[in-house]
Amino acid sequence: MDDARIFSKREQRLVLLASCLAIFATPLMGTMVNLALPTLGSEFGISTSQEGWVIAVYFLSSVAFMVPIARLSDLYGKRRMFIIGIFITVAGAILASFSPNFTALLTCRVIMGLGSAAISCTGIAMLTEVYPKNHRGGAIGLNTASVYLGSSVGPPLGGFLTDTLGWHSTFYMVIPFCLLALIAILSFKTDFAPARGEHFDAKGSVVYGVAITIATYGLMSITEWYSVPLMVSGVALLGVFYIIEKREKFPVLNVKLFSNSRYTRSVAAALLNYASSFAVAFFLSLYLQDVGDYTPSQAGMVLLIQPLIQAVFTPLTGRLSDRVDARILPTIGMIITCAGLMVIVLLTREVDIMLVAFALILLGTGYALFSAPNTNAVMSTVSPREYSEASGMLGIMRQGGILLSIGIAVGCVSLIVGNDSINPATIDLFMNAMRTAFLVFVGMSVVGCVLSWFRGKPVKDENTPNE
Repeated sequence: MDDARIFSKREQRLVLLASCLAIFATPLMGTMVNLALPTLGSEFGISTSQEGWVIAVYFLSSVAFMVPIARLSDLYGKRRMFIIGIFITVAGAILASFSPNFTALLTCRVIMGLGSAAISCTGIAMLTEVYPKNHRGGAIGLNTASVYLGSSVGPPLGGFLTDTLGWHSTFYMVIPFCLLALIAILSFKTDFAPARGEHFDAKGSVVYGVAITIATYGLMSITEWYSVPLMVSGVALLGVFYIIEKREKFPVLNVKLFSNSRYTRSVAAALLNYASSFAVAFFLSLYLQDVGDYTPSQAGMVLLIQPLIQAVFTPLTGRLSDRVDARILPTIGMIITCAGLMVIVLLTREVDIMLVAFALILLGTGYALFSAPNTNAVMSTVSPREYSEASGMLGIMRQGGILLSIGIAVGCVSLIVGNDSINPATIDLFMNAMRTAFLVFVGMSVVGCVLSWFRGKPVKDENTPNE
């Protein structure tokens, strides 16, 4: 299709609605599961570190599949891949609700991660295709706000459902939103397949997936002898993947994007932002329930603070990002996020709910200032031909950052608490593990602030469609 096509308001709204509904469902499910982790641990007889795998395998699957799916969407259509992602997500959610054991649940989470990858790497790419640059920030802001709205609804809803109907019921909530997204995208008839007819790089896809999987498994198995060899092997394979992609005529991932320093620093900032802050929900859910004796519903209401702030302010910061220097809002956001992380380091086994709330307010404000403006900045650094690849890489950095955050969290818990669950005898060990993890997160956030500010000034004559 012609990149210069002007899309009608109705077409733009259909894509926006479909993207927002589908991307809303993903964090809704993720945050609801966070509140169900202690219940899952009791039912399946697993340790606190094993509970982290329920979250980790979902994001591991998403990151591992996102690169090949982004390429397949260029070959066969972004809209088509988005639709496939919805079906996979719904199927995974239904199967997860019937999981008879821990292994079956993890398998279903892998399936759901695959569906999430297809939704995430195509939604933003389609929005960038149909919206002109001067309105793109607002659309991306609404899309990002939908993520945070899902995160806002998830904790109280997940806590309520877990308390009243059991953890199985949390998986059903994703289905109606996915079906509504499906109806909206089926009403939009245009597809985008800029690489139709080109070759699919299967070799690069396999090497990438194996590298991510073994590196992550090594990180989360930090107490085992094979942990370091696995992490080193994973990083080495990523180097092999980079070499393969540089030589490949039709690479699964266009590594030449990284020759653009503004793009590289922007996506690196995104990686560090998510890596330094995603484990907040994981840790605070355990902290409030296992240390503070809060019920899942009560803990969910507390955790509501951060994503609610994000959902309210992200559309505003998205629109504002169309008018200000791309460095300003994301950098301020990361500085505020860093402050919120430092507040969490101060928490003790005597739960101070006001201090927890203050940390969540800072984190919500920081995320709102960072996410949509940074996404807009990333997509404004590439040409229309590279939208899908850039969107896919941004999704990889987001999901990869989340995966790294959970990996560090589970690694710290495994290293300090061991295979025990949280109980009166291990509360101090858990607090040490949480404090250690957040000190690491603070350091990562500081590096992210530097990268965000020194990403480079915007170029005024960027090649963007629909202007």
